[in-house]
Amino acid sequence: MISNSWKEKNISEIISSLCKHYNLSKSDAGDLASYVTGIPYKKLALFSHTKFIPILDFDDIIRKLDKGIPPAYITNRREFYGREFNVDESVLIPRIETEILVDTVLKYVKNENGLILDLGTGSGCILLTLLKELKHFKGLGVDKNYHALNVAKKNALKYDPDERSFFVCADMLDSDMFHKTRFDIIICNPPYVSETDKYEKSILFEPKEALFAPDNGLFFYKKLLSKLNKLCKKDAIVFYEIGNTHKKDLELIYKNEKIEFIKDLAGHDRIMMWKN
Repeated sequence: MISNSWKEKNISEIISSLCKHYNLSKSDAGDLASYVTGIPYKKLALFSHTKFIPILDFDDIIRKLDKGIPPAYITNRREFYGREFNVDESVLIPRIETEILVDTVLKYVKNENGLILDLGTGSGCILLTLLKELKHFKGLGVDKNYHALNVAKKNALKYDPDERSFFVCADMLDSDMFHKTRFDIIICNPPYVSETDKYEKSILFEPKEALFAPDNGLFFYKKLLSKLNKLCKKDAIVFYEIGNTHKKDLELIYKNEKIEFIKDLAGHDRIMMWKN
């Protein structure tokens, strides 16, 4: 049974309470309400004044929220670019900022077909989203976390019925594994949080190896620079997600390269493009 403080509320009140008590976004609170009631997320507005009647153990979910567990790890799902992806504790939770990466790729890619390489693919949400939008491309997702790849493969079953995606368990820095294959697009959302950065405690539930990087978060950007020419076709573009304080450092690291920065909706430099 749910506690008395929740019993007499309607769905709209539950969502507001979740936002207030746990500092959740309205979308996260709504997804929890959808998960608990079985009402599809996109139809919640139609039931906003309906009495909240959970079909799952809502007290258990509240206990998880009290521990700081992110809602996406409770529901094992997260919406990204209008599609619902499976997630668990082995992968990063997709963030709305990363949708800028997809938008940027779609804006700059002119080829009708080609090969995409996704370094550190995690749940596969970026690669699979791009393949849904770029109908004649194929893609390879690389991650050294075997459990993360299992999540990506589950998502591929849902969003890649044509089997245009492939997933390999390997270190993203091992460029020799590609056997001279060259790519038209490379996407990479590497670990870029520094241990000394300020960050929300909730991210500590996410896999540390996918979040934190040495050298003030710049480690992977430095290491990958020497490998790009081996991986890219002529006129290929590499799209990185970057931390919002990294632009000046990356301008120095890539000072002899053709790079461009793209801002996110908050005005932060979020994407770095490298052109071959």
